[in-house]
Amino acid sequence: ISMKHKRKLRLIFRYLPRRLLYTFIYAVFIVFLIYFYKTVTVERVKIRENSQKFADLADGVDPFLSYRSLTKKDWLDKSFYEREQKREGNGEVGKGFIVKKENNQTLEKILDTLYRANGYNAYVSDHIALDRSVKDIRHPGCKTKTYIERLPSVSHYSTLLRSGYSIINRSPSDVLKEIIFVDDSSTKPELKEPFEQHWKAKNLDNIVKIVRTSKREGLIRARAIGARAANAEIIIFLDAHSEANYNWLPPLIEPIALNYRTVVCPFVDV
Repeated sequence: ISMKHKRKLRLIFRYLPRRLLYTFIYAVFIVFLIYFYKTVTVERVKIRENSQKFADLADGVDPFLSYRSLTKKDWLDKSFYEREQKREGNGEVGKGFIVKKENNQTLEKILDTLYRANGYNAYVSDHIALDRSVKDIRHPGCKTKTYIERLPSVSHYSTLLRSGYSIINRSPSDVLKEIIFVDDSSTKPELKEPFEQHWKAKNLDNIVKIVRTSKREGLIRARAIGARAANAEIIIFLDAHSEANYNWLPPLIEPIALNYRTVVCPFVDV
């Protein structure tokens, strides 16, 4: 603003009644708010309209269209569930397993070494059954829910034996197609030939697949490599040393079967 205009503004503010001046400023502020509100509203409407256009675009045939009209059932294997809840032993039904050190320095050293190498208590893990029973942590409302009687087949990515057993034992056999373990160039010898032979000895090598990378790829790329090896209609990614709970799979699969654009995430008990 030039000096000439500044002088004129000073004269206006000097001789204009203060009440009228405040009214003018207030009116300008109100006009600005109305303009701003309309601008934002128009932009929001445009964004909503554009989003709806994209949502309505045809993106291929719904692969799960036939699932929507199916009747529902309870997928829980009740006889297996009852047997599991009666099991006793280290870590059974999710109970904690306490190591009695009793000032045993050798044991304390072993515990510390295994924890540093793995990031969790591997000593306790070695004393718990690979197919141990787990505590039913489902919400009471989840236990009464039913799901469509036929579900798409799924693949799983995980890294530990107990994860594999929990998936196999607590997944409907007609839904579970394969479990894929991705060895991201691990240096641990027990994850090489012994790992493969374990599943073969249990006659589970028809379900369990092992994919090995030639070099360390990292978590995201390793998951992508596992996904490329999958043959099922739906892929589920699990973190290391996860354990599947009872009737865990139908609540994850049904929303996808009813709307294939859905991305689901399970409840994780830590």
